Amino acid sequence: FVQTDIVQISFLFLVLTILLGFIGTLFFIWHSYKATDDARPGDGVIIQSLVITDDRKLIMADYFSEQLKVASLDDPEEVTGQIDMSDVPCSLALLSNGDVAVGMEYSNTIDLLKVSGPEPELLEVLTTGRKYRSVCQASEDELVVGAEGFHSWDGSIDVIARDGRFLRTLVSGSNWLVSYPLYLTCRG
Repeated sequence: FVQTDIVQISFLFLVLTILLGFIGTLFFIWHSYKATDDARPGDGVIIQSLVITDDRKLIMADYFSEQLKVASLDDPEEVTGQIDMSDVPCSLALLSNGDVAVGMEYSNTIDLLKVSGPEPELLEVLTTGRKYRSVCQASEDELVVGAEGFHSWDGSIDVIARDGRFLRTLVSGSNWLVSYPLYLTCRG
């Protein structure tokens, strides 16, 4: 008799836990939609990476809107130019010639953009052998790029040519430090 009561109480406790979890999930979803409805202009912007040019422009990779945005360092609230990207921009590198390289989230490409004019302009799309989210300039002809690994052992930091060709691996995922290289900084 006592054992049956314990089973019934355990079952009721399980049902109650599942019900409360379901209600909590519904509340979270409702709250997320409400927060979206109450959004002000400028909300929903995730600046994933930012560089500053010599002429005091802020070049920003907006992860949420999949855009590259430009503002003045003197008035960073006012976006003066933008361009839609073909993928989610993750990492920016200011190149020595003033252009910007953009590492992408999902595609095997790195976009090169001219940012010296009033609007950013796509110059070239480098097709690469891997998804390189992070990028920086090693020299005039080479970029250092970081590839996230599918597993903790297959990420890498590689060197590619300015045309996207793979040149060599600097560090591979067998070293736990590079299983997820999101950002790189080079000093060339």
